[in-house]
Amino acid sequence: MLIVVFLFVLIQAVLSVTFAVMFFDIRTKKTLLQKHCDDLEKEVDMAREIQSRQDNIISEAKTIAKKLYESSEKQSKEILTSSEKQAEEINRKINNDLQIAECNKSKLEKECATIKNEIQELINTLVPLREERELGETAFYEKIFPFETTLEFDRAIAENKRNQKDIMRDAVIGESGNKKLDSLLRKISLRAFNSECDLYVASVTYKNVVTFENRIRNSFDSLNKLLADWNIQISSLLYELKIKELQMVYELQEKKQQIIEDERRAKEILRDEIKAEREIEKAKAENEKELEKFGKLLERAVSLAEQAKGEELEKLNSQINLLKNQLEEAKEKEKKISMAQQTKAGYVYVISNIGSFGDNVFKIGMTRRLEPQERIDELGDASVPFAFDVHALIWHENAPELERNLHAAFERHRVNKINLRKEFFKVSLDAIENEARKVKADIVFRRDAEAKEYRQGLLME
Repeated sequence: MLIVVFLFVLIQAVLSVTFAVMFFDIRTKKTLLQKHCDDLEKEVDMAREIQSRQDNIISEAKTIAKKLYESSEKQSKEILTSSEKQAEEINRKINNDLQIAECNKSKLEKECATIKNEIQELINTLVPLREERELGETAFYEKIFPFETTLEFDRAIAENKRNQKDIMRDAVIGESGNKKLDSLLRKISLRAFNSECDLYVASVTYKNVVTFENRIRNSFDSLNKLLADWNIQISSLLYELKIKELQMVYELQEKKQQIIEDERRAKEILRDEIKAEREIEKAKAENEKELEKFGKLLERAVSLAEQAKGEELEKLNSQINLLKNQLEEAKEKEKKISMAQQTKAGYVYVISNIGSFGDNVFKIGMTRRLEPQERIDELGDASVPFAFDVHALIWHENAPELERNLHAAFERHRVNKINLRKEFFKVSLDAIENEARKVKADIVFRRDAEAKEYRQGLLME
């Protein structure tokens, strides 16, 4: 019983303590919550005060903005009105200026057209005068020395140099009576004359060879005229040696250039001959195969015809005639190939290139190839802007002789009268045809030049 009472009292004490602790905790939390609520109210009051201030600021800002808007709208209207007036004034001035400019432009265009016409007239006058002056300055030089090789020229020039060296002590003749003055004048005059002559020799070309001859002569005369007061003269022998040196150096240059062109031409002819031989060999082999094929076909057709009758016989006879014609053509071709291989047979061609050389300029050349168009196509490569047009292909047993005869007939019509390897002639096609028909009457000439690319280019322009 005592235990139960003790437990009851103990439980009651524990519960009392627990309730006390809970009550204290709740009270503490209530106090804290109350404090927190007070803080929140203060913050809300502050927020309301801030919101009120913001509303006041916004209201004031709206008022200020309204006033500014009204003021700016008024100012913008005033500015717009003013700018419109200024724009109207500017447009008026611009229109006036444009009218004045149009008048000035019309006057300037007329003046420019007049000036262009005057310039063109001056150019048309100046070009022939310039060409005439250059032609006059260039002058024509005729070959003097009979040398055929560069070695002969080199030996002659070396001998000329030795002769100049041998006579150098006596190159200036005469005495003034003052040895020192004589020595000085000899050195100065020789140095001046030699230097000037060496300069001309070093830079001589076909354009200035005659001019340089005249300049050496003028230099010789001028120096002797200056030295005449001291009774001193440059020897005419030295002058003659200098002139010969200039001429030999120039002719040596021309000989070297001629050798280069001859070698190039020889290589070109050799290449053409090699190609022609290859074509002939190939055509010969192909023709032999055709002869053999047509012969066998003809034998077979004849054999079948001996046993055939009626319509079949007629068909075979027709086939036999066709094979006989083909066999004859192959035999004729064989003769032609054999002739081309053993003789000088070949084609002489007459071609033109209007876009490159103009009207009535024809190239008359020769090739031994069985397909001459290949040679013509090579001539129309990248070295000329347009392809050549063929006017005639003339087969002849002696093509080189026919080519030489045509060249001789139109010698005075050559475009290049210096380099005879350039086979262009400014002559009418009728004249070429008439001359060619004297040798071979059945020649067919094509009159018109197609000049396809050239004419298409003109249309594009």
